[in-house]
Amino acid sequence: MRIHYLSRSTLISDSANAVHVMKMCNAMASLGHDVTLHGYKGEGKPQDIPLYYDTKHPFSIHLHDEHKSGLSKHLWSLRAALPFVKVGGLPSLLYAWKSLRPLLKDADLVFSRNIYWMPALPKDQGFIFESHTPPQNTLQKWIEGRLYRRASCRGVVVISDKMREIYETLFPDCKEKFIVAHDGADDPHPENTEERHARPFKNIGYVGQLYKGRGIEIIMDCAKALPDLSFHIVGGRPEMIENYKQDGAPQNIIFHGHQPHAKLPEFYNSFDCVLAPYQRKVSVAGDAGDTSTFMSPLKIFEYMSWGLPIICSDMPVLREVLQGGENALMVEPDCSEEWTRALTKLEQDKATRLNISQNAKADFMAHYTWQKRARKILGRI
Repeated sequence: MRIHYLSRSTLISDSANAVHVMKMCNAMASLGHDVTLHGYKGEGKPQDIPLYYDTKHPFSIHLHDEHKSGLSKHLWSLRAALPFVKVGGLPSLLYAWKSLRPLLKDADLVFSRNIYWMPALPKDQGFIFESHTPPQNTLQKWIEGRLYRRASCRGVVVISDKMREIYETLFPDCKEKFIVAHDGADDPHPENTEERHARPFKNIGYVGQLYKGRGIEIIMDCAKALPDLSFHIVGGRPEMIENYKQDGAPQNIIFHGHQPHAKLPEFYNSFDCVLAPYQRKVSVAGDAGDTSTFMSPLKIFEYMSWGLPIICSDMPVLREVLQGGENALMVEPDCSEEWTRALTKLEQDKATRLNISQNAKADFMAHYTWQKRARKILGRI
């Protein structure tokens, strides 16, 4: 099947959505489909993109620049000159009609995460739309409703059961089209779990952004309380890292900054435990919004894939995947003392470390590889 994947991802960039779309395209290509990914031009050369994201199966990548095309170019220029002028998704809508639509003529299926490119699709073009956040404004809600009611809509992918509930409330006449597919990860085939837990419990890992609500303050409190452990934070932009250092980050916190996805295995192989200290409000890029009730964090599935003991915030949406005492330790999001106690327990109790690690890996392999995710979604059509 010829699949065109429409994303809002900038390639190359430090965003988690870029990892997601690259891995999904790789998974669909691994199933034998002819895949073309559409995204926005970022850093690096096009030939560097598969290496950066460590994708093994070939697929085409078409990079777009809305700032250099027709009327959309002028609208972006107007926004740059007059930031108070609200143009919303109009530049993307116009760009899609003029420049994207002709490229989709050979598509058997359009798979999209870019809502503002979708109205340019011919009405008979079969498509699947994937949403990671509910509509953010009236225009987006109107566009989504119109699209989901088309006969050519083969499915709407949402990333959690809670997200499905939100969408069923917003679009009750489209209930049968919603597909719950939590995020995923690659199977890295790591070192033997028992061998890992035979070494000293020393290196604690966190992989992800440093936006508000990600719990970096919890990690700092744990580092102060447990000075014999080393806490490795992989991710974050230089200015954010500098802010944490100026705020008094203890010496046993090591900031590694953002790393190419292909380099993450060397970090995961060195970790003895990983943290996901999400708070009760979780922001995205720009410290905006709140995804805490419906999120499906990539890091959870990467942690599981490596067979590492996980300590995670005890939040309803995360309990869709993790069960306290079974495949993770679940603790109160904002209680530093609980996080410290959980780390001390894992340091002292190798049997618990081994048990939750093996269970997490088994659950991951049964349900959450990228290929299983792609097969589940495409199986609907």
